[in-house]
Amino acid sequence: GYPAITSVHWPLRFETIHINPLVIADIAHNPHGLAYVQEQIRTAFPDRRKIIITGCAQGRPYQVMMPMIAELGDVIIVTQSKRSGMPVAQLAPYLPPTSYLIPNIQQAVQQAMVLAQPSDIVLILGGIYLTAEVATCYN
Repeated sequence: GYPAITSVHWPLRFETIHINPLVIADIAHNPHGLAYVQEQIRTAFPDRRKIIITGCAQGRPYQVMMPMIAELGDVIIVTQSKRSGMPVAQLAPYLPPTSYLIPNIQQAVQQAMVLAQPSDIVLILGGIYLTAEVATCYN
């Protein structure tokens, strides 16, 4: 085998970027990666309310991914990466009507923090650009 591979750190793969509330980021940018994250979340936090900050890069299968994300979260906040992010209005039809549509990433993060109870989990699920932009709001 290749023991060195196991020690490689992939940033923003199910990574905790804030505590209280717990904020976890993952750059799941395709249905396969998202299915894996869904499983991880359900196993690790079965009973906690989940607030999801999400968005989608141009060219990704958002028609498949947005319903998967909606299934996982109790509250969905859709935002848009400055770099190749899809407009929130384009994603909205694939999400619950109660979703928040907040194109500005900093405002989306603020909304999540206002809504989050101490026991909640905030999940950031988007491509690498969106996830990195959101993560900087917590640094």
